[in-house]
Amino acid sequence: MKQLLSNIKRMPVDTWNWFGVNNKDITLYAHGNEDAERCFGNTQTFHDSHLEHSFEEFQPHNKKYFFTNEKTDYFIDENKNKCRYFKIPKGHIENIPIILSYRLGENSSLTDDTVIEAEEGSSVTFIIKYISERGNKSHHCGRTRIFAKKNSSVKIITAQLLGEETTHADITEGIAGEGAQIHVIYAEMGAADTVSSCNLVLEGNESNANLDILYLGNSTRSLDISTRIEHKGKKSLSNIRANGVMLNKSQKILRDTIDFISGSSGSKGREEENVLMLDSNVKNVSVPILLCGEDDVEGEHAATSGRPSDSLMFYLMNRGLSEKEAEKLLAEAAFASVLEAVPDKYTREEILEVLHSSILKEGKTYEQIH
Repeated sequence: MKQLLSNIKRMPVDTWNWFGVNNKDITLYAHGNEDAERCFGNTQTFHDSHLEHSFEEFQPHNKKYFFTNEKTDYFIDENKNKCRYFKIPKGHIENIPIILSYRLGENSSLTDDTVIEAEEGSSVTFIIKYISERGNKSHHCGRTRIFAKKNSSVKIITAQLLGEETTHADITEGIAGEGAQIHVIYAEMGAADTVSSCNLVLEGNESNANLDILYLGNSTRSLDISTRIEHKGKKSLSNIRANGVMLNKSQKILRDTIDFISGSSGSKGREEENVLMLDSNVKNVSVPILLCGEDDVEGEHAATSGRPSDSLMFYLMNRGLSEKEAEKLLAEAAFASVLEAVPDKYTREEILEVLHSSILKEGKTYEQIH
């Protein structure tokens, strides 16, 4: 198995080093592309086959690195063992979500590279799921690239349901053209060590990006999440929402950035995080950032974190709920607004099962539930 040890920049601008949030040491693993099915187990795909093209047809775009570097991109390019290229034709409306489901086997590694190009006026929804076998040590490293052209709409839901002995590193990158919309939903529900990143660029005028993040920290899990939305086009809109539940001795860093570039006049952006902390031993770090290179813009950010109040717990328990049942109810409520935007009920149920289990059954994974 191949390995890459790299120190990656996790902030668009540095803050004091002693905060420990500027950079992250990561280790990526890969078997390479010599035996793809053996390397990561199996995959299921549900979609209209005419939308998928040979990966060799994809023409790479020039890029600026955020939350990755040249070494990590090269590692993915050289070792990817599952490549998918989807091109949505002009004006095509795909009403049924395209589902890509990956199940990692024992001592396996998945390095997947997914490219989605939505032509003018098209619309599509993708659901990408990662699941690992119970007790198996496995590794995931993935990259998803979105190119949404004029007046197109792309929604991506990534449901990470990996087991507690798995490592997970994932990057989503997107560019929205004039009037285009990109909606990314992350559900980071598993893996012992998660490094997750999303960088969206609103290149066209009146383009729109929504980024919703659900995360669960339990046991001794570590989550490191960095997101950024860059406003370049005029009158562009962005919204970042993060909702997390933390318990046991888990730890999390979330950095969310809205960056108004010169020339993005009339643009608006908002970032918000809410963290429900169900144990006193968790470590929660939030780093909201607003960067402004343009005068005529509006940016907002808000963050809340803490344990449920004693009065609220008393109210719920006084109506017959146990302490754990009350916590489960509050955790489900924290996830509800984002899950409403997930169009597949089975994916919603899978996410909620892991959440419920973590509170009621001491943190079992998706595979352990089943």
